Amino acid sequence: MGASNFNLSPKYGRVPPDLFIKLAEESGLIISIGQWVLENACIQANKFIYNCPGLTLSVNLSRFQLKDNFIHSLSSILTRVGFDPSRLEFEITESTMLKEFSRNKKLLLKVNEMGINLSIDDFGTGYSSLSDLKNLPVQLLNSS
Repeated sequence: MGASNFNLSPKYGRVPPDLFIKLAEESGLIISIGQWVLENACIQANKFIYNCPGLTLSVNLSRFQLKDNFIHSLSSILTRVGFDPSRLEFEITESTMLKEFSRNKKLLLKVNEMGINLSIDDFGTGYSSLSDLKNLPVQLLNSS
């Protein structure tokens, strides 16, 4: 199946990303999909790393992926694939970071300790302020 057909349903036609992600989250499939995407993205990025020294792989995270076993799963994938964590960046939305702030902050601090960068995607669309940034373990902000 070609990349252009990835989100094409025989019954519904094209399924927009926001609907696909919402359905994956509601069904609980987002965790396994996220693991598959991360592993395969790392495998593909490894093919380009040596020819592109500045290459960084950015992967979006759903709030549903930020569970207690996330760090173990992440570590397992990076080890199995042999991907350098310093070449990886996770993008999370502002609203994801704010939900269950304490728990998410602890998990994301562990992600930072692994050498992985974090960015907040669509910063400014939620309710946090610049003063909240000092409490977040992020390196980059992306606005909409």
